[in-house]
This record gives sequence, structure tokens and C-alpha cells, in this order.
Amino acid sequence: MLSVFILSAIGLAVLLLLLSSELSAAFHNNAHARRRPTLIRAEPAQLTASDEVSLTVRAAELDKSLGLTAHERDVVNVHRLCSPSEAYVTSIAGASESSDERRRNSRFPRGRSLGSGSGFIVDSSGYLVTNYHVVQRAYEMNDIRERLGVFAALSGSISGQVFVRFGSDEASARYLSCDIVGVAKELDIAVLKIKDTPESPLKALSFGSSSALLVGQTTVACGNPFGLDKTLTSGIVSALGRSVTGVAGNTLKNCVQTDAAINPGNR
Repeated sequence: MLSVFILSAIGLAVLLLLLSSELSAAFHNNAHARRRPTLIRAEPAQLTASDEVSLTVRAAELDKSLGLTAHERDVVNVHRLCSPSEAYVTSIAGASESSDERRRNSRFPRGRSLGSGSGFIVDSSGYLVTNYHVVQRAYEMNDIRERLGVFAALSGSISGQVFVRFGSDEASARYLSCDIVGVAKELDIAVLKIKDTPESPLKALSFGSSSALLVGQTTVACGNPFGLDKTLTSGIVSALGRSVTGVAGNTLKNCVQTDAAINPGNR
């Protein structure tokens, strides 16, 4: 009986030793697998000349990396906020076109230039504000056409047409046809409505209040003068309550004077 017990004990010991070896090997393999993650070979991306690659960087991170001052960050952020809503406004004298013809010729409006300047979106449905003198000649031309009525239609006389453009690339930017919704000559203001469908959603700017302005505060003027997209100048409030003579010969009261460079019709 003793020999049988000894043999059984030896067999149990051998079995435990084998199990211990298996467990140790399994633990070692698992630990090794954790230390050495599986590597998957990826084929390199094949880029062609037509592919576009862009990197996105948060504006705040970019400003931080450039070491901008607080004032510089404020001006830069005004530019970022307002520039998508700025438009180049141009008016021409040309023959009336159908909607299909206008779409085909939307790249380059044809006709005699009547005036140009800047405008900005005030409603995402397509309403813009610009200076009246920018579209004045087109407005007066259309007013004469309406007075002539049927005679203008029979004679095939030309009309004043207004277009807006977002972006600075003359070769690829699209010109959108506009209606002159209304004008306030005494304020040198005109409201336009885009007739064509824009390629991307329009972003409207909200109006502020000038009643709380103080002389010495910072001013920023941005626009699209002469089709030069996203132009920006900065200055201060030089004076309040100024009076100037408008294009209609009337006096414009309570104007804000600033030393920021602003050409008439370009802001």
C-alpha cells in the first residue's frame, strides 16, 4: 500500500509540474503578446496630381502658436467672423437676359460698368446691404425703363443689372444676379436680394448699436473693394455725432468718424 501511495504522490507531483509549466508558458505568451502589439502593414496612399490634401488646425491653437497679442486676436477674429458675409457688388448696363442665359453667363457679366463696391449679407435668405451710390446709376436706369413701360420693351433698351460675387478668384468665382429691393438715398443705403441660387449657404451679419460708442475705441473696417476679397483696415473712433454731405446732397447726421481707411462704397 505504501508503494502505491508513493507512486500516486509522484504521479500527482508530475501532473502539477506539467500544469505549472503550461500555465507559466501561457502567462509568458500573453505577457509577451501585450508587450508586442500586432503590427499591420498598410499600403502607402497613392496620391495623384488632382488630389487635394488639407490639414485642419483650430484657430485658437494657431493664434497661440503665433504669439498674437490680445488686441491682434480680437482683430483677427473679427475678420474670421465677417469675411464670409462680405460680397463684391457691381452694376452694369446691359441687355436683359433670361434666367438660362444668366446662368450661362454668370461667370463674367457683360456690359458697361456703372459702379462697384462692397456689400454684406444681412439675411441668410439672400438680402444684402450696400451703398446707394454703388447701384445708383443702375437704379435710375431701371426707374426710367419702368416709366417708359411698353416703349422700353419695344425698343429693346438696355437695363441696369446688379451682381454680387463672393470670393476673389476672378476666373472661378460666380456672379449672382440681384434685384434692387429698395433704396434710402438720404442715408446712402440700398438693399439687394440675390435671385440666383448661391453655391454655399449664406451667413448673415447681425447689427450692432452705435449709441454706446466712446471716442478712442477700436474700429475695424472690412469689405471687398474693387473685387479685392477680404480687405481689412483698423483704427479708432475719432469722433461721434459728425455731419457729412451724402451723395444725394443731403446732410447725414450722427455719423461716426474713424481713422480706419475707408474708401466710399468699399466698406
